[in-house]
Amino acid sequence: MVAPRISLLPYPRNLQLASDLALMPIGIAYISSSLKARFKNIYNLNLEFDTREVPEAIAETIAAHRIDVVLTGGISGQFSRIKKVLDAAKSVDANIVTVVGGLIVTSAPEVAMRALENADIGVVGEGEITACELVEALNSGSPLEKVDGLVYREDDRFVTTSPRREITDLDSLPFPDLMCLEYDKHRTAAYIHGSRSCPFHCTFCFRPSSGKYRVRSIDSIISEVEFLLQHHAIESIIFSDELFLSNRKRVEEFCLRIKRYNVRWSCSAHVNTLPVDLLPLLRESGCCSIVLGVESASDKVLQSMRKGTTIKRTEEALQKIYDNNIMLDSNLIFGDIVEDSETLDESLGWWRKNRHFFISLARIRTFPGTDIYHHAVEQGIIPDEVEYLRNDCPYVNVSRLTEKQYKEMSLRLTTEEAFYPHPPQSFEILDVNTVTQETLVRYSCLCGHSEEARTRGILLSNDVRCPVCHRGYTVPYHQKYSARDLRSTILSLIAEHGPLAFWGLGREMQLLLRLIDIASIPGTWLIDRDQQKQGLTFMGKAINAPDILKRGDIRVVVPTPVLAAGVHYSKTLETEVAESCSAQIVPFGSLFNGAEVPGHVGEQRSAA
Repeated sequence: MVAPRISLLPYPRNLQLASDLALMPIGIAYISSSLKARFKNIYNLNLEFDTREVPEAIAETIAAHRIDVVLTGGISGQFSRIKKVLDAAKSVDANIVTVVGGLIVTSAPEVAMRALENADIGVVGEGEITACELVEALNSGSPLEKVDGLVYREDDRFVTTSPRREITDLDSLPFPDLMCLEYDKHRTAAYIHGSRSCPFHCTFCFRPSSGKYRVRSIDSIISEVEFLLQHHAIESIIFSDELFLSNRKRVEEFCLRIKRYNVRWSCSAHVNTLPVDLLPLLRESGCCSIVLGVESASDKVLQSMRKGTTIKRTEEALQKIYDNNIMLDSNLIFGDIVEDSETLDESLGWWRKNRHFFISLARIRTFPGTDIYHHAVEQGIIPDEVEYLRNDCPYVNVSRLTEKQYKEMSLRLTTEEAFYPHPPQSFEILDVNTVTQETLVRYSCLCGHSEEARTRGILLSNDVRCPVCHRGYTVPYHQKYSARDLRSTILSLIAEHGPLAFWGLGREMQLLLRLIDIASIPGTWLIDRDQQKQGLTFMGKAINAPDILKRGDIRVVVPTPVLAAGVHYSKTLETEVAESCSAQIVPFGSLFNGAEVPGHVGEQRSAA
């Protein structure tokens, strides 16, 4: 029997952002290469870059290749995008077999299957072998119960087959199928998985396997590097392993062998396993960035998270990386089960003193399968697991903060990043593109190097990195703009069209609202999708839910620009506004069309 034609459909692109490398579904690329090694008629559709509407793209692909089986996947927070793919496939042909894999299924198999509704089969655990055996079973008509690592519908119940054993020999897997992701068209950096699983047991992280840490050989990794450089226009490599630097001997061998390829690479590390004396060797071999899990500056919270380290040890590791001119990327995440107002202030106070480490602020996401998720379910904080997943796993308060304190924290984290930037020694704005919301800036680094860079942002830049010493900055462009000109533009919009709403209390929006003194402008409203921010006030203005648009009196909506990946919604802003009212959408950047581009050199400031 001829193998079913299978289309591997990654989740749609992030509807609020330009595509970002961090969103690339590399797991599906592994499945694709494994299937193509054994079967013909395997087709791909990367919705991350497809300009068609998702239902249209899927319908046309199914028709063009006579698809029998659609396979997609992702993480729990991408529920709406995954469901959109499955629903679109079933709307074309109800007989198409829909398969879903990834952490969304592995973390909570039956919950995911119930929530997704149109998924016929779920792949639980590592999918390379399971996908191949599943296709073989569909070809031959053999019972699915003989395939390990599945959950599937049978009448009105779900059947779970025997667990899939972990793949012990990672070298045996074919390299991921980057062609299916259209890397050559869109990317100059590539992900490499050098290991799987993690021996640590952080409460906010889901481990999709037993925790047995497995690594690929250095020979295998170097072979993949050579393959990438030969077949793709790759300029840098990102090792997605959480513990790439955990084995000293392995790190030394890798650095000595990768050096001759003259390629930039980055990786992640745990404080406890960072080989600080090898940092010079890492830098010389091309390591340009290390992601270090900081998570909290409170030892009480770190202990609760089971991080197995202290803030003193973390700070020492950060300083060593910084002193070796290797770029730092880290997070503080807030809302652990022991987080209270004291630990919150403790972490933010430490963050303000250490802005040079370039650490971002975020709330903990309570994802299925994690310890904090199980805590939230047991405590009734998440009363309905299926509904929670259907809502894309929204932020919930599992901490010791009151609901009001948690809401205030949600807004405060954005405010801190907006009003406590880490500026360079000096900077000059050369040009502003109000359509793409980008700024061309010339800045002077602490190391003495001067550089021009085009950054995302009009009032505040996203990451600016010195190419010489790799120090990071956020440039406070807002210091250069005239509040009078911006107020005049907004007052003119209100006079011409009527009441105006600012949508989304992001960093740049907060800066704009402070700059124009929004409290003194009548006929203005604040809106945010985040339920944790709704009901709060910013500069004396209440933050409302989008439903306020249904009243019909708001005539203009100005959306916040988004500087970084990580926020995604099931609907575009334009769609949501159109469904609620007939208000005109005015792009954030257009507010600056009449403003003169600032041209003087700014002085360094650490706070608003």
